[in-house]
Amino acid sequence: MRKADYERNSVHFGFIVVSPGMRGKGAGKAMVQQALKFAGGILGMERATLGVFENNPAARHCYEAAGFAAEGTTQDAFRYRGESWAVIDMAAKCRPEF
Repeated sequence: MRKADYERNSVHFGFIVVSPGMRGKGAGKAMVQQALKFAGGILGMERATLGVFENNPAARHCYEAAGFAAEGTTQDAFRYRGESWAVIDMAAKCRPEF
């Protein structure tokens, strides 16, 4: 978690990484759901945001399954090896229980 904004009660999730051997088994969803509980219950946040590359549908599915919804897309957000990648901006309500 980074970019905590205590005035707006919002936090940004960044660098969510799951071991290749654990992908597709629900570990990412469980981790993100726990992070939402921590953000709400411990940090007092109401909202969490994250960005997912448009060319990563598996990650997007994971975040949607954890409660995130797309709010918009930032085109040309990241350049890599001559490519330009779009980022889907997503948000979810934090859960007050922990």
